[in-house]
Amino acid sequence: MNTIKKQFLLTLVLFLIYFVVSTTVYYLYGDPGTGLGDAIYMTGISFTTVGYSDSGFASSNQQKIIFTPLVIWGFLIQIVFVASAVNAFVALKIHIVLEELLMKFLTKFKKAHIVIFGIGKIAPHVITELTSVKASFVVVDNHPAKIETLHEQYSKINALRMPGKTPSEKILKDVNITNASVAIFDLGSDELNHIAGDLVRRENQEIKTISVNDQLDFLSIMDGEGKTAINPHVLCAMKIASMAFRPSVATFLDKMLYIQDGIYRIEQVTIQKDSKILGKTLKEIFVASRLEILVIGIEDREVFDIIPRGRQTVVEGMTIFLQGELTQIEAFRQLAEGETSLDDFLPPPAQRS
Repeated sequence: MNTIKKQFLLTLVLFLIYFVVSTTVYYLYGDPGTGLGDAIYMTGISFTTVGYSDSGFASSNQQKIIFTPLVIWGFLIQIVFVASAVNAFVALKIHIVLEELLMKFLTKFKKAHIVIFGIGKIAPHVITELTSVKASFVVVDNHPAKIETLHEQYSKINALRMPGKTPSEKILKDVNITNASVAIFDLGSDELNHIAGDLVRRENQEIKTISVNDQLDFLSIMDGEGKTAINPHVLCAMKIASMAFRPSVATFLDKMLYIQDGIYRIEQVTIQKDSKILGKTLKEIFVASRLEILVIGIEDREVFDIIPRGRQTVVEGMTIFLQGELTQIEAFRQLAEGETSLDDFLPPPAQRS
């Protein structure tokens, strides 16, 4: 930054010296009747090399000898100026500022679009999914480097910077939140996601919110190790993208995943009102049932949490997304629908290929 300021200062000093000297020379050595205005005018067209086909100046050999160095001097100053301007443009990332201004302008015309707040571990995969289906969305984050990376990775993407850790009223206005249909929060912590969600819902009470839980190690709720057949980050991103862009379609839930030691499936199970596990935490349920299932997310009141904690309490209407062997998932479904209780529950034997 200091180097850029010194370059501009040097360019300005050289130009001022050139302007004074050139105007003085044109005034003193110009044709008879040359006034100060004429001298300033000639300095300007000489510096910019415009010319305008003016005659009456440099008509004598003496004037040509005197005026030619001025033209060369002005041309050299232009080179210094252009070099300084390019350095400033790159170093100050003015192109990013211009891109953001364009993005803000284009976003004002969006309708029923998706807004992603934060670029954590899941959001990049969500962006990939939304881009592949050509969904209309906007991304905001407070890390300039992440925004710049998005601009480099995608040729056409609406990505804006926000000054703080949570969206301000100005940012919400910039992303046209009142006309948005879905807000996805991946700000790095449950607290920030919660605060941002409240701010968004104040502006748009009809918006659907999807929050990414900050517990992103993707470990099983059980004490033992969980089994993962596919990349959980990508899996969760696919689910979020499906919920945000096309809620009625979640084809990945029907994909059979074959691995060496068994057949794994991804299913969603809804807790019914007659279930005997209502009011219990996830940890209590899975420790007591000894089911070898990986919980990959929970949807409750249109809020989707990635990998909920063991202390999460099960309530009626909650949908739990599970990954594991089909027999194990079906056993959990019986618990969820009230067909069995934990008191008389026996886990089924693991299915083998």
